[in-house]
Amino acid sequence: FENAFLQQLKNGRWHIMQRVSDARYPIKVCKVPIVNEITQAFKKHSEELLRTDMKKELSSAMKQQIRLVIRREVGRGN
Repeated sequence: FENAFLQQLKNGRWHIMQRVSDARYPIKVCKVPIVNEITQAFKKHSEELLRTDMKKELSSAMKQQIRLVIRREVGRGN
């Protein structure tokens, strides 16, 4: 970005600011439109993980729930 500089905000975040004129407050925050790329990558990776890991994750979660139920029943003396 032409006439751009980095600025750290009080909350710790960083912004790229750009000087747009010689007026008193001539700066604006620079933005890069990446929403389509991020959405596309998210969908691609989500579908891949669903295909490859979901069966294993569901199995693990179900086993853990069964362990918790059994432990609770054993603790009650049933």
